[in-house]
Amino acid sequence: MGVKTYQIVGTPEERSIEEPIPEGDVKLVIEQTGVSEEKAISTLKEVNGDLAEAIMKLSE
Repeated sequence: MGVKTYQIVGTPEERSIEEPIPEGDVKLVIEQTGVSEEKAISTLKEVNGDLAEAIMKLSE
């Protein structure tokens, strides 16, 4: 049987994986605050998808 060994060569690279904001979350923020869809999406991205924080931030 034996043991298989693998060696990986290269330069490490970090990539951010941006997950899409769910449409329902965007609609809820728009309904609660009256902002545009673009503003709702940008704020949700800014607060990492936290609905309560996004609504509070836009309601100030």
